[in-house]
Amino acid sequence: MAGVSVPKKKFKKATDRNLLKRRLREAHRQHKYLLLTDLKRKEENLVILYIYQGKHIASYQEVENLIVHGMNLLHKKTGLSKG
Repeated sequence: MAGVSVPKKKFKKATDRNLLKRRLREAHRQHKYLLLTDLKRKEENLVILYIYQGKHIASYQEVENLIVHGMNLLHKKTGLSKG
């Protein structure tokens, strides 16, 4: 399960906030398998909250790269790959 947040203080226009939220959600949806298979195997749950802290509107590719990097780090830190 994942939630996303983009601060109104940094992005005044709702269209900009919504664009970033869509990009975050889509990147998570595309790559959630990196964690999901091991979580299901271990019968565990994980809740992730993405809070966008950038000052500019990042491209989808930038967002996707950061999401994948974060998921890989989380996978290692939680020890999900270990039996």
